[in-house]
Amino acid sequence: MILVIEIDSGPLVSRRLVVRPGESARIGRERGDLVVAHDAGMSGVHFALVGTPEGGRVRDLNSTTGTFLNAAPVLDAVLRHGDQIRAGSTSFTVAMAADERALGLPRPACPAPEPPALGALRSLAEPLFAVLDAARDGRILDLLRTIESEHASLYEGLAAERLVDVAPYLVRLPPGSALLEALVREGWGHCWGIYLTSRRPFGAVREFLRQFLVVELEGEGKVLFRFYDPRVLREFLPVCTARQQSLLFADVAAYLVEGGSARSLQVFRDGGSGLLGQVIPLATGPAVDASGGTPAR
Repeated sequence: MILVIEIDSGPLVSRRLVVRPGESARIGRERGDLVVAHDAGMSGVHFALVGTPEGGRVRDLNSTTGTFLNAAPVLDAVLRHGDQIRAGSTSFTVAMAADERALGLPRPACPAPEPPALGALRSLAEPLFAVLDAARDGRILDLLRTIESEHASLYEGLAAERLVDVAPYLVRLPPGSALLEALVREGWGHCWGIYLTSRRPFGAVREFLRQFLVVELEGEGKVLFRFYDPRVLREFLPVCTARQQSLLFADVAAYLVEGGSARSLQVFRDGGSGLLGQVIPLATGPAVDASGGTPAR
């Protein structure tokens, strides 16, 4: 019998693992034959599957939170067609058949090509952050809550409590971040937010950005400044004053935003004597090094 488990929900929904008689496989948050990196409740190597002529077994690998088979904790148990395995907050459906084609599961799709924007953002040398506007799409908060990531609202106090569903959120995106891939695949071109690089700690970057939430305009008083909207930032930076530029880049090395057609990535850096702007085309060709630039006009 061939044993197959398939993830039921979350960013890896429909991801499956096939184990044939005589084979074994490991599942965990950090390493294994199936890695569920976003699930903070799963151990580094959480449980194993063992293929047998009759189907297979599930074995807990000294996990911190336990492995559950049909809602009951198990250490080593026989699997049957239709069983449910849960590890951390991830659930898996078990299927078995003599022939993989008879399992009734969709055939594994070809891996989707990496979006050009993802490659460009991953190529940056400096630590990467994003400021996401939760008001743009409810999916943003879903991703923040599902995929493990350091994040915090830019609001504080009562405003943070009242506006939790529509606040701007700062997110740290370390190398290999599963959240970055999800943000680009689902949100690129929909103005979900902006990206920026900084070598400052997360808390310091948050405090730095908070000062721009409200600005004072001559003749208008204090107004909200939605700098985390890429449409706003890409229009504002090229025309900001030297003093404004100095303030905005005090703790930030670069701001990165989607272009007007979403087929380009616009990078802005402080050139000392002026703003350096660079447009990286994304429609065709490899990602372009975003370390340089030309004076923005």
